[in-house]
Amino acid sequence: MGLLYIVVAALVMCLLLAVPVFPFWKVWKRLKANHPDLWTAKGPFEVRDMAAHPERIRGFLDIVALADKDETLMSRDPELIKWTRFAREVWRMTPRALLGRIGYLLVLVYFVVFFTSSIVGAIKTVIGAQ
Repeated sequence: MGLLYIVVAALVMCLLLAVPVFPFWKVWKRLKANHPDLWTAKGPFEVRDMAAHPERIRGFLDIVALADKDETLMSRDPELIKWTRFAREVWRMTPRALLGRIGYLLVLVYFVVFFTSSIVGAIKTVIGAQ
């Protein structure tokens, strides 16, 4: 049953972290597919490049922050503008202070433990194991 807890905890963490990551992934995917000019000018924004060169993250966040101020980009790709606005709102909701980030992490850990124990308890009830 220990393996079940690990698998369910990993699934719950992925689902909870998908909420803030999804809009940034949509912007990243849209930039890669439809805007090679922005991709090469400020990027590339491959995951390995962003991990190796943190300044690439700043370039990506600059695109997210300034996309709706660019009139040509607004007319070229309104879908990208929609997702950059959503990603910007998600970014604004994250805490700025260290204690706020620690609190955010503690709430995330609480939800992971709560949902994991609830789901594993339901699975044990269904299969009848104690």
